[in-house]
Parts: sequence; C-alpha cells; structure tokens
Amino acid sequence: QYKNNSLFKKKKNDTHSVDVCDVILVFCPIVSRAGTDIDAALNELNTCPASKPAIFMVFHPTFDAEKIVLDSSRYIIRRNTLTVDCLFHEDKGLLKCKKNDEALTRVVHHNSVMIELLLYYFCCTCGIKLWHNYN
Repeated sequence: QYKNNSLFKKKKNDTHSVDVCDVILVFCPIVSRAGTDIDAALNELNTCPASKPAIFMVFHPTFDAEKIVLDSSRYIIRRNTLTVDCLFHEDKGLLKCKKNDEALTRVVHHNSVMIELLLYYFCCTCGIKLWHNYN
C-alpha cells in the first residue's frame, strides 16, 4: 500500500554515519523505567551534532491502546529534536490507537522530509506496517 505512494518514488539510502545522514532516527523502547531508558538513549543522541535534526521515538509497551503515558519531550532539551510517544505490544508491534495517530501527525507537521524517511524506514526496509491508514 505504501510503495505506490509518491513519497517512495525517490531513492532512499540507508547510512550508519551521522556525518552523511539527513536526519537521526532514535528508537527508545521502554524496557525498565522510562526516565532511565530515555536518559540512556539521550546520552547516545547527545554525542551527535545538534545541527542534525532528530526524531526521538519513545515506545511504551502495553496491551491497552488507550493507555495514558507522560509526554517524553519533557526529558529532551536537545534543539532540533522532535519527540513522539508511541504505544506498542511486544507481539503485535505498534498499536492502532489515537496516541500513535497523534505521533504520526506531529511528525508530518514537523517536517515532511522526516516523515518520508520514517515511513520508508518502517514500511519498505523492515516491512513493518506503521499507521496503516496514512494517505
């Protein structure tokens, strides 16, 4: 469904070098305590140049698609960084829920290049369906 979208007409190149990337994509799954896990991921992100834009995605494990989680952006002081909270289930992946829809909307409104890269990474590289009703 995504591969026919015009977002995917351009060739994307994966890179493992911060020097040549357009955006830094940070995945922060909460596996112990939110503050501890976010701090650990931030320590890695803070070694990168602040001039590089970043999407900091915090994944909260839950069975409940209506779970209320604290806004993780309160932990982030790095400039040029968009922080979004997502709900996921270990076996089902990202949940279809309002929280995840809001996260996608924030990324789309923040920077269209970032959403291209994010959707490409999730949908084409890994075959994972993110927010399946995105148009």
